Amino acid sequence: MNGTGVLPSGFGSKVAYKDGMDPAVEMRSDIDESFVKNMKIPDPYKDGQMPMVLETIDFFREKCDLDINLTDLQGPLSSAFNLVGYENFIYWMYDEPALVHELMEKVTEALIMWIRVQKQHMGVPDEEPSSMMHVRGLDGKGGVFIADDEAVLMNGEDYAEFAKPYNEKLFDAFGGGGIHCCGNVAHQAENLKNTKGLTIYHNMILNDFEHAAVTQETLAQAGIPYVAGDFNPSDEQIDAYYDTLLKTLKPEGLIAAAYIAPATAMIKGKYITARRNADKVAGRINKIIEEKMKKYF
Repeated sequence: MNGTGVLPSGFGSKVAYKDGMDPAVEMRSDIDESFVKNMKIPDPYKDGQMPMVLETIDFFREKCDLDINLTDLQGPLSSAFNLVGYENFIYWMYDEPALVHELMEKVTEALIMWIRVQKQHMGVPDEEPSSMMHVRGLDGKGGVFIADDEAVLMNGEDYAEFAKPYNEKLFDAFGGGGIHCCGNVAHQAENLKNTKGLTIYHNMILNDFEHAAVTQETLAQAGIPYVAGDFNPSDEQIDAYYDTLLKTLKPEGLIAAAYIAPATAMIKGKYITARRNADKVAGRINKIIEEKMKKYF
């Protein structure tokens, strides 16, 4: 409901609501070095969308007994990209690295505060697992699950300097946690394996089984479970998709996540619009997974 711009909105970014689209941050035209220098940790009870999120948590805690999750939780890297824009962040990495570290420190500090306040309103301890794309973190393995999609854009060296330490700082604050990313992150696999506090990894693999296998194998060296997921393939590709998935990846530590979207179908790693019966698609995928597991595992 709130989109991915809640934390940036606390720093003053505007969030746009456009018809047929998720809420998204509108990049400000005044972002420069002085913006980072003047950044102040937002007040979750006054700034941006934060008060609305807390009011929503309070409402559902009072009115129902369902589990309540943190709002769409972008990690330090994704939050920073949303806040200052892709071009600024990438140029600054090379021209003003100290400025990027200052930005990441402030964003991470604010994110830790924001998560803690949400958990307080939810009535759960800091270490209570949260969820990402309907996959819950592991009990006793940390209280956060962050999106880190910009990892696909960065080389391993830059990610190790400008992202990994801040993910570790976040995980340290909540006893560990998980990371989600869409796409090929095989080039970050060593960084992920060596990220202190990372206890589960969620990857929308986009039909890229080769790189998924590399990522899974590397994470397995540190005992980190690997979640491989995609939105449902087209009807004619469902069988082949799960056959390749379960034939290519190893069963140890593997969680296969099937996302049923009746208006979406995946063909060779790209999504197209579709119109299908969700129950029938889900039933077919469940049956196929059971059959393939018996065949390969």
